[in-house]
Amino acid sequence: LTDPTVLIGCNDGGKTTTLDALEYFFGTSTPPPEAYSYVPDVSPDNDGHRPRVDEMVLEAVFSLSEIEREAIAKALLEPPGDSMHVRKVFKRMDASIDFSVLSRVPENPELPSDVTAMSITTIRSLLSKYNIDNPGGNAKEPLQEALHIWLLKQPLQEGWLAAPTVIKELMPIFQIVEGEDPEQTILQLLRVSYKQLQKYPDTEALLNRFRDDFDKQLRQPLVEQTKNIIDYIKDYLPDITKAEVLPEFKVDAGLASAPLTLIGSENARIDISARGAGTRQQVNLAIFEWSAEKPPEGVIPSDTILAFDEPDLHLDYEAQKRIYKAIESHVNKGTQVVVATHSLNFINRVSLECICHYSKPAGQLETTIEYLRPESNDPDESTFFVNHVGESMGFDNAAILYERCFLAFEGNTELATLPLLFSKYTKDSLFRCGIRLVNCYDQYGAIVFAKFMHKNGRRVLFMVDEDTTINKGTKRLLTKNSQDNAGFAINEQVHIIGPDCFEYAFTDQIWAKVLNDNEPNGQKDWSPEKLTPYRQGARSFVPEMLKILQEESKPNVGMMLAKAVENPDDIPDCIRRCFDKAIRLAAS
Repeated sequence: LTDPTVLIGCNDGGKTTTLDALEYFFGTSTPPPEAYSYVPDVSPDNDGHRPRVDEMVLEAVFSLSEIEREAIAKALLEPPGDSMHVRKVFKRMDASIDFSVLSRVPENPELPSDVTAMSITTIRSLLSKYNIDNPGGNAKEPLQEALHIWLLKQPLQEGWLAAPTVIKELMPIFQIVEGEDPEQTILQLLRVSYKQLQKYPDTEALLNRFRDDFDKQLRQPLVEQTKNIIDYIKDYLPDITKAEVLPEFKVDAGLASAPLTLIGSENARIDISARGAGTRQQVNLAIFEWSAEKPPEGVIPSDTILAFDEPDLHLDYEAQKRIYKAIESHVNKGTQVVVATHSLNFINRVSLECICHYSKPAGQLETTIEYLRPESNDPDESTFFVNHVGESMGFDNAAILYERCFLAFEGNTELATLPLLFSKYTKDSLFRCGIRLVNCYDQYGAIVFAKFMHKNGRRVLFMVDEDTTINKGTKRLLTKNSQDNAGFAINEQVHIIGPDCFEYAFTDQIWAKVLNDNEPNGQKDWSPEKLTPYRQGARSFVPEMLKILQEESKPNVGMMLAKAVENPDDIPDCIRRCFDKAIRLAAS
C-alpha cells in the first residue's frame, strides 16, 4: 500500500473485489461467499459449471516497527525481521478459518511453536517429558522461558503456525466507506473509532462488567426457564438424556446504527432519505470533510486502513477536488487509505506510483494489475522526476496509463508537423487514435521518460532522423548507441527518417509547392527540376530552402510542408510506415 493506494481500471475488473479481500482479511470472521471460490483460468463445462477450490487463501506482508517486533518476539521462537507474512485460509466446506503466520517452527510436529498460548499444566508436562530443567514454582513465566530456551536448540524449519494473540491484537483496523446514504457513511466512519476504543484496557474491563451483569440478570434466568425442555424432547427422542440451552449475549457485537437528525428552519425535522441524490451527496461530502479533521487524541489510530469505494461517484469537478483534499488529510494523519475510483480528476492528483491499474481483456478470467513505478536503484527515475517530467511534457497520469502508443522524436519541426500530416494521412487525429507525441529534442528528461514508459510495458516508437543515428561525438540523445543502451529494439521500435533528415525526406514536388506558395518575393515558377541542383545533402539543402523562404524557423517550414501535402502519397514513405506501426500498436 502506498499513500494513498488508488485502484483504477475497467468495470468488473476486480477493484471492489480487492476491497472485499481486505475486509475479509482484516474485518470479519465469516468466510467469503462461494462466488470467490472458482478455480482461476478454468472455463465452465457444457452445463455452465466451473470447479471450485476447497480453500480460499488471503495473504499479506506487513512491515514492522521496533515496538511491534519486540512485542511479537515474545510469542515466536525466533524474533521477526523487518516484515511479517500473515495469511488467512477460509475452508469452504466447514466455514473454518486458519489464521497463521510464517515463522520458524520445530521440525518435530509434536513440539509447540507458541509457548505463550499453553497452559501451565501443559508446559510442566512437556518439561517432564523431554527432561528439561524445571525452575519449579507456580509462576507461569519462568516455566515458559525454560521451555522456550530449550525449543530454540531444537531443529527448526520455516512453516506456518497459528497466529499468536499478540499478532491478532496488532492487526490494523479496516473499514470500507461506501454508498450514498449519509447515515451509513457516518456509521462506517464511527466504527473505526469504536473498534479502536475496544482495544483500550479500560473498555475491556467495562465490557467484562457488562458480561457479568448480563449473566446474572438475563442469562441465568433464561437457563433456569429452559431446564425442563428435556422433558418435552424425550417424548419424541427417548434416547436423548440431556438437553441444555445456553443463551449468549454479545454486548461488544458492534456499533449498530448512527442516526443523523437534521433540523431545518422553523425547527422542522428534515428527512434526508426523502431528499434528492444531490442533497445526499452534499451531506456525504460534508461528512467526508468532517472525518478528515484532526480527531481527539487516540481516537483514530495510525494502524487504520480506510477504503473508499468510488467516493466521487456523480460528484462535480469541484466536489471531487474537496473529496481528494479530505482523503489527503486522512493520509497526512497516518491513516492508510485505499480508493477505488474512475475519476480522472482523482487519478491525475496522486503520484503515479500510487496507482494500481486493473485490466481484464475480453475472454480473460483473471485480472492483470499494472504498476508503473520507477526503479529504486535508478536516480533518474525517482518518483519526483518521472511525475514532474511527465507533467511538464503535458502527460498526466491518465494519459500515461490509458494511451496506447507513444511516438518519440527529436525535433521541434516534427512536433509542429506530425499532427497535421497524420490527419491528412488517416482522416483522423493522433489523440483519437490513442497516440501521444514525445518531443525528445535536447531533453534528457524526455529520454528518461521514454525509457521509463518502455520498461513499464508501454508501447514506445521512435522516429529518428538518419543523420542522428550515426554517433559522431555529438550530444544527440537518439543515436543508435543511445537507443541500444536504453534497451530499445532498433528494428522494431526505431523508424529511420531519411535520407538524412525529416525535411529532406519530402520530394522536390512538395518543396516546389512550398516555395511557390510561400516565397516572399512572389516567385511562382519553382519546379522540381529547378530544385535538383540544391539536392547535395540535407546540411546544405535545408539551409538553402530557409534562405529562399527568408524563414529562420524550421518548425514554420515544417508546417508549410504539411500544408503542401494534398494526398497521403505525398507523405514520405518512411513517415507513413511509422504512422502505420503506431496505429497498429494503439489498436492492439
